[in-house]
Amino acid sequence: MGDGAIRVIQPAPFSGALRPLGAGDVDTGVAVLAIILRFTIWVLLIIAALWVIREILAVVRGSRAGAPRATTPALAELELRYARGEVTRADYLARRADLAGLAQQAPPPA
Repeated sequence: MGDGAIRVIQPAPFSGALRPLGAGDVDTGVAVLAIILRFTIWVLLIIAALWVIREILAVVRGSRAGAPRATTPALAELELRYARGEVTRADYLARRADLAGLAQQAPPPA
């Protein structure tokens, strides 16, 4: 060492997890996480799209439904009696408004 020459010390080669990544190397853990993240994002986007389509269809079906459906057994029975002709239209409208808690409407002219 006393001869004045410079010695270059070579570092020990890395192995396993301590090896630094080069330009062409890919860390498998990061690659797996990237694949899982992409898959999760696509699944969430598909679920969101299906939910939006379902909500739009529900609104469209709701606007075409027309008259409200019977939600209680009393309203169902009243509708059956009206369909059989046992109740007049004016009587049906008055009872339906009473059962549904709506303000009573004047019957339309016959």
